[in-house]
Amino acid sequence: PDVMNTGGFETVLMNPPYIKEDENKEAFASSKSNPIYQGKMDLWYLFGGLALDIVQPKTGYVGVIAQNNWVTSDGASKFRDKVVREARIERFIDFGAYNVFKEAGIQTM
Repeated sequence: PDVMNTGGFETVLMNPPYIKEDENKEAFASSKSNPIYQGKMDLWYLFGGLALDIVQPKTGYVGVIAQNNWVTSDGASKFRDKVVREARIERFIDFGAYNVFKEAGIQTM
């Protein structure tokens, strides 16, 4: 509570879970009232929204290892809107076809 009373965290670093709703609907059962929930999404968008809620506005930093498809995915549009409204993207590092997590088989940025 003390951190939030003083404006939030200075830095939030995330390697959130990547769980698609169509693969695990149960993981989203309690998230349907979240303002960025929209269906056909990935669970990490909710973690990203929470990071923006708990980091200090204008001065805090959020670092995310993210799937690189969130910038175009229909299921990420509400999350993207939140990013545009509440944040400033300092840097994208897109690893393209290189799989940082080979076992997971996802492309990250």
